[in-house]
Amino acid sequence: MITVEMLSGIADAVGEAVALIPDSASKREKVCMGADGTPTSQIDKIAENAAMMFIESEKIPVNVLSEEIGFVDNGFEDTLVIDPIDGTSNAIASIPYYTVSLAVGRSSLSDIYVGYLRNLATGDEMWAEKGRGAFKNGKPMHVRRADLSDLFMMIYQGNSAAPESAALAARVKSSRSFGCASLEMAIVAEGEADGYYMNSKRYFRAIRVVDIAASYIILKEAGGEVYDLEGNPLDMPFDLDRRSNFMAVGDRKVYDFAMKNDILPHGPLKYGVYTNVSVDNAAEYTRQVLDALQGQDCIVDSGIAEVLGIPGTPLKDMDADIVIVIGGDGTLLRAMQKNDAPVIGINGGSVGFLAEIDRGHIREGIDRLLSGDYAVDSRFKIASRY
Repeated sequence: MITVEMLSGIADAVGEAVALIPDSASKREKVCMGADGTPTSQIDKIAENAAMMFIESEKIPVNVLSEEIGFVDNGFEDTLVIDPIDGTSNAIASIPYYTVSLAVGRSSLSDIYVGYLRNLATGDEMWAEKGRGAFKNGKPMHVRRADLSDLFMMIYQGNSAAPESAALAARVKSSRSFGCASLEMAIVAEGEADGYYMNSKRYFRAIRVVDIAASYIILKEAGGEVYDLEGNPLDMPFDLDRRSNFMAVGDRKVYDFAMKNDILPHGPLKYGVYTNVSVDNAAEYTRQVLDALQGQDCIVDSGIAEVLGIPGTPLKDMDADIVIVIGGDGTLLRAMQKNDAPVIGINGGSVGFLAEIDRGHIREGIDRLLSGDYAVDSRFKIASRY
């Protein structure tokens, strides 16, 4: 069983070797082509050589999968997944944001049982063991509960970034791109950011397992999750030819917000309210909704507006971004027939299979709607007539 102490020893060897490189020009020098198909800089090769020499001298019982040399089969069950320098461009430019990244498992991200990161510029250490939590400089790391109105995201914005990256940056409160995936994920793990979004339009620039193996288990042990862009838990084999786009989050609702809310316009929304006037307490439920929407731009359907004695607009003529529907399942289906805006239902009927908000939690449901704490699910709409 490989321990954190063993991985820390490897990081020591890498740090000492890298510290001897005299200048940026020497760090930058291209010395060969790596196993991942990209040119290898001198700093990467020196770091990798130092790690391999330490593993051999200490007889650490692992195979090795590394960015530069690929897979080295030493005949063991466990494999060390190593990125000798994550954030090479930062290291060359003396930007203090680059790591040695080390993780050990059998064959994929999901069976990693220990991971270790060290920021080689600052000396900060982060590690995790499966089932034992995550730590930074000896103190426990924990993700934070997200406030969707105040999201801080790490977002890949390199020259291969997909258009969705800029769109997400425009929707959240603040975002950064630091050029070191392992540390950007670690920021999420320690509760200082809400998520890390990696979406490359070019497959060869998407993430590799060596980039995130250590930060993956650190984030998981800190209480976070990592998903592919289809919403499935991310799992990658120990294979340099496999790449993936993904999102790492401390709170699942951050993923839902980022990935399932793009059909709504940016900025303040206009809300429509449509009520089945024949349900019990229709007027009271509508008043509760309007009270919760106070200060928002609202349009009320003419049917319930007449009951309340306020101005109204027929549902079919509503220019609304979201329509709040009060009634049963039939009312929701009727609303979707008469208006193309997204709808959210408040169950004023009996079963309410399609409704998201119970009549006893109207204020809470509307507050979540206003704060953006929801996901938008797209469904095919079948045209009908009666």
